[in-house]
Amino acid sequence: MHRLFHEFDITIYDSESYEFMCQCSQEKTEKMLLLLGEEEVKDILLEQGSIQFNCGFCGKNYVFDAEDVNEIFEFDVLEENRH
Repeated sequence: MHRLFHEFDITIYDSESYEFMCQCSQEKTEKMLLLLGEEEVKDILLEQGSIQFNCGFCGKNYVFDAEDVNEIFEFDVLEENRH
């Protein structure tokens, strides 16, 4: 380094190791369902039977059926007389 950059004051730091740790969780995916809203979640459940998310970072798969969604929203999302 000195031969290449002798005109500069160079500081060489110790190396550090880094480790990838995904931040996804069951709680965060449940909050995302709440953000999607009742109507969107209901439409997906009626069309597909469940809602599935795959984390783009770690590859973990999250699956929510109607029972799971009802617990998250604290009412029966598929109930016909909601509005």
